[in-house]
Amino acid sequence: MTIELDDQIRQTLRSDASTDRSRIGDAIEDVSRRYDRRRRTRRLVTATTAVALVIGGLAGVTAIRGDRPQAGQQVPGSTAPPMTSAVVVSSTEAAPAAELSLLSIDVTVRPDGEDLVFTFDQPFPSRELAPWDPARGIGDSLSYGVQSPERIQNCAATHGNAGPGMQTGSFDIYIPADWWNPTAQARDYELNWQQPKSLPSSVPGPGLIFACGPYDGYIQYTVTAPSSDELGDIHVTISPSGDQLRVEVRT
Repeated sequence: MTIELDDQIRQTLRSDASTDRSRIGDAIEDVSRRYDRRRRTRRLVTATTAVALVIGGLAGVTAIRGDRPQAGQQVPGSTAPPMTSAVVVSSTEAAPAAELSLLSIDVTVRPDGEDLVFTFDQPFPSRELAPWDPARGIGDSLSYGVQSPERIQNCAATHGNAGPGMQTGSFDIYIPADWWNPTAQARDYELNWQQPKSLPSSVPGPGLIFACGPYDGYIQYTVTAPSSDELGDIHVTISPSGDQLRVEVRT
């Protein structure tokens, strides 16, 4: 009886050990299978993420290149003003030089003075007017001044008493030579004179008109014997179109 019990105990232990070994083997295989699945899953996720990043990057580049608002367009959903195109001006690029030439001088004699209109072939580069200062010389603007009848300077030439019985000197305009067309002659212009017949002979209008230059950086027009050679009696303006210099002399 004792021997049979021992044999049963041994068989039971062997069966349990075999079962345990089988369970342990199954557990190891299960863990191995789970590890392999996780590793494959990680590889798939990594590959999928990489593909998504590449696609997203391409989409971002496309959006940047293709969907960028152009000048004058508003960004959708934005309250900012439309984009405007910027123009970059190089500081080393000089403005194109003007090439002025005088087309005509129109003189209209009036009972209380005269009007003169100098018409040029294009607008002036600057609309600034400045009184003539011999010490300063010509600047970057039109200048005007008056001279006494005893000595009238027209560039390098000097005139004295340029008209018979002349009581006044001259009215002068000075134009920067840089504005002038180098192929044009200052004296080549059309003179149009309008003097009503009703005016008495005591109102002869201005005298001779001298043109000279380029000289010392300027072109000069000298209108002798105006009705007044006082700057307070002379009004000089530039037309809205920018190509006419208008002079009103009133006494």
